[in-house]
Amino acid sequence: MAKLLVIEGRNAGAEYAIPPGKPVIKLGRSKTSDIQVLDPQASRNHAEIALLEGRFMLRDLGSANGTYYRNMKLVGTIELRPDSRFRIGGTVYELLTEPGEVPAVALPLPADSLEIIPPEAVKQQRKQADAIIAAQENVVPVDGSTPLPSKLKAVKPVTPRDPSEGDLPSLEQL
Repeated sequence: MAKLLVIEGRNAGAEYAIPPGKPVIKLGRSKTSDIQVLDPQASRNHAEIALLEGRFMLRDLGSANGTYYRNMKLVGTIELRPDSRFRIGGTVYELLTEPGEVPAVALPLPADSLEIIPPEAVKQQRKQADAIIAAQENVVPVDGSTPLPSKLKAVKPVTPRDPSEGDLPSLEQL
């Protein structure tokens, strides 16, 4: 039976079986996804793997941050071969199959199914994903920076006041 192995990401080492009788496997942050992607850069309904004529086909479902195959952004549908890796946010998956489970000859890769992304942009995206995950897990990133979650804002400290001092300051004065 084929399975997806998480190579990198929050749940690295996890394995997800791909049942042979299920024609489509949905991946995303949604709890209703067949495989829940534990990555803040994943969309609720991010991608799907379809089994067509014995071949595993990967397709992005119009996700906000894209699905990457060989460090190229997926814009169509591609065939996943045994040991193929793809990335959703900072999570990397690898397709593992049994010998003879997929046809020996791969389909040609459509020229318009991938968009080349410069390596610097890929590094920047991974750094952003690591910072988001670190902020969620209250972990300081390796580079020593301390990301501030976008919902939090720095505020001026307020010193306690004696009630006998009169009116309290307005919000604008703080």
